[in-house]
Amino acid sequence: MLQNEDYIEFAEKNSVEVISMSRLNEGVEKEDRKAAQYDAVDADGKPVKYMVMFPGLTLEEMYALNRSPAGRYNQTGKIPYTAIVDPHTLEEMEGLSGSRSAGQLMEVVETHQKALIEKYGPKLSRKDIRAVEDSKAACNELLEKKGVGKALAQLNKDAKKLKKKGERIEAMVEEFRAELMEKAGEELDAVEELIADDLPQAKKRLAKMKSVLRKTPLEERVTTLYTKIKAAAAQ
Repeated sequence: MLQNEDYIEFAEKNSVEVISMSRLNEGVEKEDRKAAQYDAVDADGKPVKYMVMFPGLTLEEMYALNRSPAGRYNQTGKIPYTAIVDPHTLEEMEGLSGSRSAGQLMEVVETHQKALIEKYGPKLSRKDIRAVEDSKAACNELLEKKGVGKALAQLNKDAKKLKKKGERIEAMVEEFRAELMEKAGEELDAVEELIADDLPQAKKRLAKMKSVLRKTPLEERVTTLYTKIKAAAAQ
């Protein structure tokens, strides 16, 4: 079922699958074909072995999934067993013993999804989460290469679109913004230390922060540092 193309497309938009296989190690030891692995490269270009039955997952990741809470839901002692779980509380909403077709499982998921949306509000999509992660990656690259000012400017630009995707996506953006603002505070600390030793450099670095920190809790500190730079220059 997890290899059914219709279900894969459905799951991309509607669910998160967590598989638990408690006896996988036995299959590995016995060299069972269902536990076979193949050579590949990961996203970083490093050699890796993925499971033939579960492409994109390593044996270690399969073991980790089995150690996760996923294995606790099956109290029947029978396999296969599918648990529909509330992602907010991790409480089981419905348990399905035996095999189900992709269509049957999709119907069950849709029914419970409607209840979850009614209770918690709109769902998060992988597409929107990836958009946040892509933004964070771009900002972190700028942070490393060009400094926190450029990173904050990029986040401000991305946030205009991301905030339209709902409160939970906005919260993710603001959580990352808080991290960058902490870095910005550290940059202002560095600027203040430079005033006594390298006034032109202090002024240059502060200039890069001025616009992105406007209307933020750090704006007043930027003003204070400019006052200090002006006073130092007058001496």
